[in-house]
Amino acid sequence: MTNIVQVGEHCFGCTACEHICPVSCICMVQDTKGFLYPQVDEEQCIDCGLCLQACPYVSDSNLNSDLFPDTIVYAAKHPDDATRMQSASGGAFTAISDYILEHQGVVYGAGYDAGLTACHMRASSTGQRDHLRGSKYVQSNLGDTYKTVEQDLQNSLRVLFTGTPCQVAGLRNYLQKDYENLLLVDLICHGVPSQKVFKDYLSQMEQQEGSAVIDCTFRDKSKGWKNLVMSLDFQSGTKKIEASNSTFYSLFIDGTILRPCCYECKFSNFNRPSDITIGDFWGIEQTFPLFDDEKGISLILVNSRKGETFFQPASELLSCLQSTHTDCLQHSLFAPTSSHANKDAFWKDYKEYGYLFAGEKYGGGR
Repeated sequence: MTNIVQVGEHCFGCTACEHICPVSCICMVQDTKGFLYPQVDEEQCIDCGLCLQACPYVSDSNLNSDLFPDTIVYAAKHPDDATRMQSASGGAFTAISDYILEHQGVVYGAGYDAGLTACHMRASSTGQRDHLRGSKYVQSNLGDTYKTVEQDLQNSLRVLFTGTPCQVAGLRNYLQKDYENLLLVDLICHGVPSQKVFKDYLSQMEQQEGSAVIDCTFRDKSKGWKNLVMSLDFQSGTKKIEASNSTFYSLFIDGTILRPCCYECKFSNFNRPSDITIGDFWGIEQTFPLFDDEKGISLILVNSRKGETFFQPASELLSCLQSTHTDCLQHSLFAPTSSHANKDAFWKDYKEYGYLFAGEKYGGGR
């Protein structure tokens, strides 16, 4: 392989290639599905090969070399119920980020901008950090985040970067060195839809309600943590929609609208590119039934020595129970999400007729 464009649909969209290019000849361009892929200005390209070295699909050279032979597994929950109710799972991100912020560090994660575009943002206070809590079931826009992280690291700040495994691997490869002041936390990931499809869904809902959407919560816990409910805040009020009644949520869960590379994800296992992995501890009612109270339990995987160093003090802000690989095993930790049989048909109809038609035809619900 001689050019990053040849990666094709294996591309994660992490933007590491774009940001490592010394002559800025790579830009990310949106395809018809809304996913970003690299485009190279061949006249400016100097064939240095840095883009291929930074690509997590092509190169494993800079993946985590500090991994434990056996990941340490915890079930955890934040002692503050309000914090858990505002978190997707058990509040692990809040506890870990609190530790970083208490030591004058900065936190990077996905939040919504004013237009409900999911973007990676920098937080230096708990107020800013709170905007990053909760799941965003869409691929976030990284912008210049990798470069900003690098600047913070060079300024000796403690940095927590959270993202999907491919975003974490992209940052690790972009930096090309390990920083003791960098903590990498990845998410147990089902796969990512595009911003374009998500915006189309929101537009449909706005038309139905006759009011603008001002916020979206994918994991509303008012009916319990295990009930997948989306909460849409309109200017006219709030509407709660069960996953099975939402076209976007249904298409996301059943594997119809994910980025192509997600169906072959190399990170759907315990060999993580991060220091710590966080997600939902599904099956907690069988493993630790007395620990489960329907407000959310986090699964925490401590993957590296650095991860353990950071997690030990952060764990004092949590209630934790040590678990095992077997008890915490869930689909996204042993295999990628399978594509739905209707995937190609959906995209064909989406391109020809738009989301309203394709979403209702293949997603059911509303």
